[in-house]
Amino acid sequence: MSKVIHLSDRAHEKAKKHCRGLNTPMSDWVAYLIESAVLVASDAPASRPLPQRVDVVRKKRLDPASGSSNVGSEGQQVYTSPPFWKDKASTSA
Repeated sequence: MSKVIHLSDRAHEKAKKHCRGLNTPMSDWVAYLIESAVLVASDAPASRPLPQRVDVVRKKRLDPASGSSNVGSEGQQVYTSPPFWKDKASTSA
């Protein structure tokens, strides 16, 4: 389950650099910080190490769409041509 936190750009860059140095995902690092803060608040010892990275199946990244897919059979952008259900004779009259 994914949750969102809002950081300034500067804080995000610092956190990203730190996590790269630790070779851990930022989400794991943030979860560790939150769990540590909760443990400290409840007077429990917070001397747990960072969780090890677990290999999980990630979503497949799609290749970026090429510009050629937006070109119709007549060589013009498909969004500039009339809809397919319009009669070409009625649009030119």
